[in-house]
Amino acid sequence: MNKPINRERYESILNELHQGRRIDLKLLVIFSLNRKTEIAEHDKIKYLIYDQYLGQTFYELNRIYFGAPRDEIGLCYTFKLVGENLQLRNYLNASLFFAHYFTNFHPYFKEIKPYEKEVVMFTTIQEYFVIAHEISHDIVANYVDEDLFETTKKLLTKNHLDVFDKIDLTEQSITDSYVDSLMKTMRFPEELRETVQEQSEIVFEGGLEEYIDKTRNLVNNRRDFLEEVICDEIATNMVLNLNLTSPETTIRAIHIGLFNLRLLSIADRMVDQIKDKSQSITDYFFESNIRLNAFRKNFETTFKHKYNKPDLESFLNLLEKDTERYSTLIADQLLFTTQTDINEVSKQPKLMNRKFKSKERKEINNLINKAFR
Repeated sequence: MNKPINRERYESILNELHQGRRIDLKLLVIFSLNRKTEIAEHDKIKYLIYDQYLGQTFYELNRIYFGAPRDEIGLCYTFKLVGENLQLRNYLNASLFFAHYFTNFHPYFKEIKPYEKEVVMFTTIQEYFVIAHEISHDIVANYVDEDLFETTKKLLTKNHLDVFDKIDLTEQSITDSYVDSLMKTMRFPEELRETVQEQSEIVFEGGLEEYIDKTRNLVNNRRDFLEEVICDEIATNMVLNLNLTSPETTIRAIHIGLFNLRLLSIADRMVDQIKDKSQSITDYFFESNIRLNAFRKNFETTFKHKYNKPDLESFLNLLEKDTERYSTLIADQLLFTTQTDINEVSKQPKLMNRKFKSKERKEINNLINKAFR
């Protein structure tokens, strides 16, 4: 994708987040359909690679979150996410199919109400957070001892494994307890209980012992998952320490940013599932719910002790409304309507298997690019 790169902006963010720390990372800003931020090493030099298209995607999702008057707009944007993932994997006919959908729905975008100040602030904080998160991985690799991993493991064990010792181990009771815990911890509105119940029943459909084993394996054996939880906490504190805005606005922005990142990962996995059935969206949802739970527990502790805010009821109610609005406008559109469309499209050989000559491929890519961008 031939787009202008604003390297100076992200160099400034990286320098602000350093805050005098010795972090040997060179910044590389790109613009691609991958929308990834990661650390890579080449010739013994470590690079922090930031994809500027990720920030642009945050901006569009935040525009929809704040200003969309109807869920067709969120649905339309999920068509774009899926269509671009299909294009990235050279499923060009299928991508063109979603580009057509996107074009039909796009006029609704004119109805988005302007919340530019809020959108820019949330996008900025989310960009700071994802860059801080990658810096955190470098910090963990070089400076963090095992005590932090053990503390994180104990926290997750308390919240997600000890509960099994306190209730009757039947599939229905576990599912109900899990739903109650998720509704309470994530402060989902009661209107979402049926959806949460349905998703939870899918999580437990492999059997109760399998679910407990999966949870225990995640907490006890998945060091990579523990590191993600730790890096979320470090990155959140790094951004809070910059005082870009109030602590409450910072947490709201990161909270919605985590939803944005989950949405992008699910769209990516939906397309990967066409060939690789091991890309389980259910397993990813299971992991991301525990990760979001840990994020909430950590910031609640920070607010109570660092910012002396013991009464968080009104703020947690605001996050509850954020969750409900995001789910209705954006997430549910991807998980239900768009997922069904992908399943149908993936069963059509003419859309999925056709090979193109170089000239044809270029022409179709141009049509897709014109529709999406």
